[in-house]
Amino acid sequence: GTDIFYPLWFSGNWKVRSETKDVQAPCGVGLFGGNATFYKAQMDIGNALNYESRFVNDDAGHVIADREYNVKSIAKVAMGEKSVVDVSTATPNKFSCLLAPQGSPSMLSVDLLVLNRRQERTDDYNFDCSEVVREIVVPVDKPR
Repeated sequence: GTDIFYPLWFSGNWKVRSETKDVQAPCGVGLFGGNATFYKAQMDIGNALNYESRFVNDDAGHVIADREYNVKSIAKVAMGEKSVVDVSTATPNKFSCLLAPQGSPSMLSVDLLVLNRRQERTDDYNFDCSEVVREIVVPVDKPR
């Protein structure tokens, strides 16, 4: 589909708490990024991010995620107040930004490309959705 359309009751700002409950590597630790990356991720178990998320109406009246707002909100609590330097693209199928995580030796160029999505309203109170996203993160001082 062209975007995920949320139920009307999703419209507005939401307080979100996202907690790491488990870290798994079903395809192997090597594909996860190696032992050091896997063990560092496991150290994050129990940590939580508290941020705000926003859902707005598009031109056709569908409720959609405000991607730029949501990414900035998550990045601010995860990487520092001024971590999002620039957002060059914020469309349903591509999101591109430049990040400067606090304490990082270099800035990061980030591209999120939606490969597939699914949504289903199971009843008036429940809604399921998913997006398969390819995430490409490259230090800005390195060639792609």
